[in-house]
Amino acid sequence: SFNYRVWAQTAGDRLPDDGPQGTSPSPHPTGLPDFFAPSFVAPSLVSHQNGPISTNDPWLPPGATQTSGNNVDAFADLASPDGFTAGDLRASITSPNTFDRTYDVNQAPGVSSDQRMASVTQLFYDNNFFHDWFYDSGFDEVSGNGQNNNYGRGGLGGDAMRSEAQDFGGTSNANMSTPPDGSPGRMQMYVFNLAGVSSLTVTAPGGIAGTYATGVASGFGAQTFNVSNDLVLGVDASAPVNDGCSALTNAGAVAGRIVLLDRGVCGFSTKALAAQNAGAIGVIIADNVSSASPPGLGGTAAGITIPVLSVTLATGNTLKTALAGGTVTVTLNRQSSLQRDGTLDNQIVAHEWGHFISNRLVGNAAGLSSQMAGGLGEGWADFHALLMTVRPEDIGAGANANWSGTYAAGAYALFPSVGTSNAYYYGIRRCPYSTDMTRNGLTFKHIQNGIALPVGPPTRFGADGSNNAQVHNTGEVWCSMLWECYAALLRDNVRLTFTQAQQRIRDYLVLAYKLTPNAPTLLEARDALLMAALASDDYDFQAFWTAFAKRGAGAGAVAPDRFDPDNA
Repeated sequence: SFNYRVWAQTAGDRLPDDGPQGTSPSPHPTGLPDFFAPSFVAPSLVSHQNGPISTNDPWLPPGATQTSGNNVDAFADLASPDGFTAGDLRASITSPNTFDRTYDVNQAPGVSSDQRMASVTQLFYDNNFFHDWFYDSGFDEVSGNGQNNNYGRGGLGGDAMRSEAQDFGGTSNANMSTPPDGSPGRMQMYVFNLAGVSSLTVTAPGGIAGTYATGVASGFGAQTFNVSNDLVLGVDASAPVNDGCSALTNAGAVAGRIVLLDRGVCGFSTKALAAQNAGAIGVIIADNVSSASPPGLGGTAAGITIPVLSVTLATGNTLKTALAGGTVTVTLNRQSSLQRDGTLDNQIVAHEWGHFISNRLVGNAAGLSSQMAGGLGEGWADFHALLMTVRPEDIGAGANANWSGTYAAGAYALFPSVGTSNAYYYGIRRCPYSTDMTRNGLTFKHIQNGIALPVGPPTRFGADGSNNAQVHNTGEVWCSMLWECYAALLRDNVRLTFTQAQQRIRDYLVLAYKLTPNAPTLLEARDALLMAALASDDYDFQAFWTAFAKRGAGAGAVAPDRFDPDNA
């Protein structure tokens, strides 16, 4: 056994936690976008020879001193070219058989070699765990998993996964490259660059006093500030008169105060400049369409020095109503930017590993070749993150009765940041994953461009549905269907324990990958999962049909053409 200082459980299978936030935010404690912010928890020293795998193949050979084993070669890829080269580093042992470095979430990802090695250790742990967790479900050597030595069990060796932490090649993202069996897969995890925390605080009148979510301008205006004064509604000479798209006509009222403007036909920087020219000391731009989060203020401009923030349409209307009745006093605040290491967001790592298994098992890295298939790949990847995230104790959470709560994916890497004060509700997607249709109302039709998302469930972006066929957006629909299937097993607690339900869905998922044709439609992928269940248990088969039907993919559903880029 080796010891690893990581965010993971210390008993049972020693499943990775969601990330440095532990597991408490999953499911969301209230199931509402109420700006919940969890505390970070300390990592644990976890002992493993191997994960849950019947062969007991060790992750590292006796006497190993670095994070390079038979399944995974994990390192910080800090310098060009790609791969482990001069300037890069693997994690080394701190004492015999022990990788014991504690990542400090209050410091930058690259503050020291120890910080980076702590990150690499987590990545090594996660990818080895996922390798073992799915082995006995059928992702073994003959099926094309990633191992240097296949121990004579079939398949092609020489393809331990290259897991690259804090990769130099990008920011605020992650990716997985999956060649055919026999060539190493490559996971690249990046540092997320986040704008600093921003907020609008109303101090008067008392009826609306409180803190409101804001979006920021990264390309113009002050980047850090703490400014307080009375609020004034800006007025210009051209209709609509409150959008600041021409010179403000109430400069006498605006001078020395913070001005409220509406989003409109001109650029955000144009509005900010009009306010600054009228003597404003800060600007609030209210959205003109309903959205759960304030818009980011895009664009660049020189010469604007005052603070600029955005708020939602609802917040803007609240401020206008209060202004009609008297004085409104506000504070605009924005702290300095920060970085989050995506390597430590175990949900994102699980997502990327999900790309590896789906790509290997559907056409040996050649099967997910169309727009719709790419969307399926993203949905499967999100479902792998959910599989890691969902725990037996979740059913006791206050907002998760009957497995109807909300789950976010990728929250740690986004919190706190622009437009994601609700990172632990939405994660990186338009809406959270939930079997509650009032929180996630996505159905089969929402993979098609131009189909508006359901009215009611708050969405972070994309409400008009114009980009539904984009692979991540289509993936949300597919993952929602898979989550309905899994939840159906979890609810059947008379027949199945949590552990049995979890094992079944992993077994069905791996078999379904193998039954899925190249360039699949969503309904062909559905049928593969239905066949996998039917081969084992008719009750599960019927439960899955009901789950798919709930999300619009029942017996009468018709798929788009497999090569239609709009999923029409």
